[in-house]
Amino acid sequence: MPLLPIGYSIIGFYGRNYYYLDNTYYEWAPAYDGYRVVQLPTSVETTYPQQDIVNTYIPGNIFYNLPDGAQLRILDGVEYYWFEGHYFLKTVKNGETVYIVVNPD
Repeated sequence: MPLLPIGYSIIGFYGRNYYYLDNTYYEWAPAYDGYRVVQLPTSVETTYPQQDIVNTYIPGNIFYNLPDGAQLRILDGVEYYWFEGHYFLKTVKNGETVYIVVNPD
């Protein structure tokens, strides 16, 4: 597709930009001179995050639960969960709800 749908958000993930809207991820594909639908790459996954693993809150890491105290924040119309300076994006992976650490900037 030559253009992205209106209302997308840019998500930094492992040093690359992905474009997100309605639970769909896109990336620029120079060979097609446009954007294509993709799945986010697999990353480190963990179960319930605890205080002592806060250093694992790096973009791309996936959690099955949010840390206690995470707060909903809406930026540019996208719902994120915020915890101690880190943003999590709720999405679905293999039919299961997960939370990906992202940089919404």
